[in-house]
Amino acid sequence: MIFGLMVVPVMLSIGAAIDYGRAAQTRTTLQTTVDSAAIAAGAAMLNGGNPTQIAANYVQQRFAYTGRTVTATTTVDANAGTVTVRAATTQPTAVMKIARVDTLPVVASATASIGAGGSKKTELVISFDTTGSMSQGGRLATAKQAAKDLVDKVMKLPSGASNPNVRVGFVPFTRYVNVGVAYKGASWLTNSQDYTETLPQNCYDTYPHIVYGPPYRVSQTCYSDGVAYDCSYDTADVVSWGTPVNVCYTPTYDHKWYGCVGSQASPADENDLANATNKVPALYDNTDCPSPLIRLGNDQTAINNAIDAMSANGETYIAPGLLWGWRLLSPNPPFGDGLGSSAANKILVLMTDGANTYGASYPEHNSADVAASNAKLVKVCTAAKGAGITLYTIAFQVTDTTIQNILSQCATGVPYYYARPAKK
Repeated sequence: MIFGLMVVPVMLSIGAAIDYGRAAQTRTTLQTTVDSAAIAAGAAMLNGGNPTQIAANYVQQRFAYTGRTVTATTTVDANAGTVTVRAATTQPTAVMKIARVDTLPVVASATASIGAGGSKKTELVISFDTTGSMSQGGRLATAKQAAKDLVDKVMKLPSGASNPNVRVGFVPFTRYVNVGVAYKGASWLTNSQDYTETLPQNCYDTYPHIVYGPPYRVSQTCYSDGVAYDCSYDTADVVSWGTPVNVCYTPTYDHKWYGCVGSQASPADENDLANATNKVPALYDNTDCPSPLIRLGNDQTAINNAIDAMSANGETYIAPGLLWGWRLLSPNPPFGDGLGSSAANKILVLMTDGANTYGASYPEHNSADVAASNAKLVKVCTAAKGAGITLYTIAFQVTDTTIQNILSQCATGVPYYYARPAKK
């Protein structure tokens, strides 16, 4: 009799455990969903979209396959710079129906904040592709405007005053990065001092009496950063070389460092540390180097001026551009400007039009091994995210599916990757 009396409560207890376990699984899914929805709604707020609609759509789409009703409410605090998404649904019970409990409530909420929102500071760095292919299809102008809009929204409070909780850095990149000549002689660089090189005397024949035939045009196509351009030229055949005249001279070359840096030996080019025992190679006389990076700070005018001054030139190697963005955010040398991850939201935004065309040949970047360059980018992305950095990747008119997948993989999650289509 006692056993018979105990069967029902025991079964209800077991059933409750099963039903509550299923509800807990649903809540985990719901929490992950509202986390992403809050990020997407925050991005919509920054870009002039509708945060409420974006969040609702995101939650509904995630749970559409279940047939379950999910309600989502979004609260926007423009002054604090926060978006809070709260979602609620129910978990149908199985065994607990015996006790007339048909459903269990499931609720989750998340808040996305940037700038003044929350108790943390915000540190944001934009790594900006300024290579030759950005000259196509209005990409550079579009990317410049997008970068300036982002900087303006992040660095200003709704009142228009400067946001004291935000610092921003900027890293233009081609296949190289320019750290700036202000660091000439720094302990974390290999020898970066200018020098003069004198070589042994060299003698050669000149032909001052050479005679050429009629000039003609040679048509040909060249490529810069994967973009074709006309590099035809005029020439003429030699009819007579004439009597040679021997000339001797002593070659002297002035080598100057303009701030351009290469890569430390792998795997040192996959982490943020650069110091006296882990030096970054300084590269001399390099013309394929963009304007200097800008360290974390609150000078919006300096950032905007740097963005405006950029021109499209050079080849693409994305990994160093991303790496130096991470180094600006890092509390470690060479700069040490970043706060610890517990004290600041760290955001790195990669803006690029896509495919690598060069890679590391150590210390320079003259390798044509694109597969290795792609693999290196994934490693740097993974390491940066592992250091507590939220990574956004923005692809401008990227059509290469390989790099699309890599940029998507690099981002912190699905809402953190954005592909901007070509203009129609």
